[in-house]
Amino acid sequence: MAPAHVSAGTAGDVMPTLILHFDVNETILVADPAGGDTLTDCLNKSVAKNAYVWEPSRETTPGVRHWCDGTVIGSESPVPPLVPDWKWPEGCMPYYRAYSEDKEELKCFTEPGRAGAAYRTVYNQMMTSLEWPEDSRASANGRLCREEGLHFLLPALFRTICELERQGRSFGVVIRTFGSDIEDVVEALNAFASGTHLSEFQTTTPFPTIDKHNVWDGKYSDTGNFTLTCRADGTLIEDEDVILDVMEGRYAQKGKRFHVVACTDDYSWWKGNGYMPSAGKPVWVTQDDRRYHHIFFDDNIHNLAHDSIVAVRTRSGASSPFAPLSGEDTLSLHGVHLVRVPTFAAILDQHWFLKQIAGCEENLRSKTQES
Repeated sequence: MAPAHVSAGTAGDVMPTLILHFDVNETILVADPAGGDTLTDCLNKSVAKNAYVWEPSRETTPGVRHWCDGTVIGSESPVPPLVPDWKWPEGCMPYYRAYSEDKEELKCFTEPGRAGAAYRTVYNQMMTSLEWPEDSRASANGRLCREEGLHFLLPALFRTICELERQGRSFGVVIRTFGSDIEDVVEALNAFASGTHLSEFQTTTPFPTIDKHNVWDGKYSDTGNFTLTCRADGTLIEDEDVILDVMEGRYAQKGKRFHVVACTDDYSWWKGNGYMPSAGKPVWVTQDDRRYHHIFFDDNIHNLAHDSIVAVRTRSGASSPFAPLSGEDTLSLHGVHLVRVPTFAAILDQHWFLKQIAGCEENLRSKTQES
């Protein structure tokens, strides 16, 4: 039965359908094959991305660097906690951005003798959180459990799906990636849908599998228009309203309470346009449509107007054309339609995505009441 859709924000309203866009690499998959990064590389990078240091311009003594609390890096003093927050501490920035020129240092950040060695405990905690229970490894489906006995996709993703299903929510999962791993992710989600995950990750209502009709390749045209091509039959979609139908589940899975779509994105266009938010992975927001709430999770969403990975395209109503937001306006939608993912936090807390969804819904209600 199709869910009822009415405006949210007043007593008695039905909650909007959630359209949850999940980036893959370093968001729900702790690896980046396209970038040449292994699981251990990504765990180290996650720490470096959330360990804040003084901006290099603040440093006055050659060779001496400071953590965000003023502690000298490499000293015997305790290091400050990692910072998963959206706002950067004043005068500080992530180690990953401040000293990004040494790529190998970032991939080994918590190893002995490296700048982040004092954070090795966090690294070990992440490894423990990713372990597949040893007594079920022999029968584990290879699409969900790595050969080394670790989860292929973050448990937090499946915890989110199971909890939303338990709550009776209507929702869509949209897998978004610049990488070449879309098929592996689709296979893992299909294994989950077939009931082969751990017993704690089982839904009461059958979760839909993803066939090739729900796998799309996204591409920007030379004029900057985003298009979708279906992998099953080559169907080309250029109309943004129809693209929105795909994302919101009305194209191939009409009438279901939840749906799954997978989509590759256009890295070359983003790179060629200087990593500007308006050239990134598009997400569509119709301001007066309270039936759907799009939320995009990505580790590469930055608190920078000139460098971020998601292109928010908005319109006031269905009769108006979509237009990309500026970088400054895009920043204002963090915590409503965009969520930066500090990978370490989503690994350590299986309810992390759920907490962010709740926060986004509360913030959207507040914005709706103000308008």
